[in-house]
Amino acid sequence: DGRIFFVKASDIEWIEAEEKYVILHARGQKHMIRQSIGALEEQLAPAGFVRIHRCHLINLESLLEVQPWSHGDCVAVLKSGTQLNVGRNYKEKLLQAMGDPAPQ
Repeated sequence: DGRIFFVKASDIEWIEAEEKYVILHARGQKHMIRQSIGALEEQLAPAGFVRIHRCHLINLESLLEVQPWSHGDCVAVLKSGTQLNVGRNYKEKLLQAMGDPAPQ
């Protein structure tokens, strides 16, 4: 509706891609912006964000745990209770970002 919101990176829990937009999930609110998830990944990586799926970025400060799932897959559980699938191609990158030096 034409309004502009200012959102601190530290307030963003996770980001999801939706066609040509991304949705920022921050403090219980959703904010839609027209930008690619790849561009946001580059901008927010220094602030502690990591891509866990082709459509999801998470703030590592919001991550509670990573749970194993079937067939070597895993699920990222955020402090809010949100559960997000971790893509197979992103699992090693997530574990490294968490400080696990050994790929699994």
